[in-house]
Amino acid sequence: MIDSISGKLATQYTPPSLVKEVVQDNVDSILQWVDKSNPLGPIPTNPANDSQYPYWEYGVRQWFDNVYLPAHPDFKEVGTSAILSALNGPLITSGLASGTPLLPGMPTQYDDVHVPANFPQVTITYPASDTIVSANQKVVINFTETGKFPIEKSDLYINGQYISENDNSSTQFIFVPSDIQGINMDATNTVMVSAYDNVLNGGTAEEEFIVQ
Repeated sequence: MIDSISGKLATQYTPPSLVKEVVQDNVDSILQWVDKSNPLGPIPTNPANDSQYPYWEYGVRQWFDNVYLPAHPDFKEVGTSAILSALNGPLITSGLASGTPLLPGMPTQYDDVHVPANFPQVTITYPASDTIVSANQKVVINFTETGKFPIEKSDLYINGQYISENDNSSTQFIFVPSDIQGINMDATNTVMVSAYDNVLNGGTAEEEFIVQ
């Protein structure tokens, strides 16, 4: 699993939409990897011990060399020996690819773009905690954001309900409390702002306010 922005190994902080599964390709018959007399057992140490192996492998390689490869000239094989060596070698020990063999050409460093130190730090400057607002007047939500990357999008939630979004760097939202279904009159409500930067790191902030 690769982070498509950093090109490094994805971690638990990599946004799901940016996780890219990279397949290490190789073309062999199934008898290279499965002992047909023990299909749930280990990979055969010597597939050629199966008398059918050379015939199956010949057919697959003929198809690959004469049909598939001419139609896909950019296709690159890792190589059977490289895969077998990797299966017996060190594994990736953490991140989303934990437990995966370390194959040739794979990155060995972890994503350092999507890390907590780079997350946007969001602060709601208005309303302050327990500010009283009028039910029928416009309320302006102001917030600040600091972070390594520029803000690109923000969302507004009232009492956990999605209200609106900014698809730009604006740090302001406007709403009328009486227009919000489920607003708590003469009681406490929660405003939450979620902000995202241009590499999809996210940060949130909450404040409580009272509607009268």
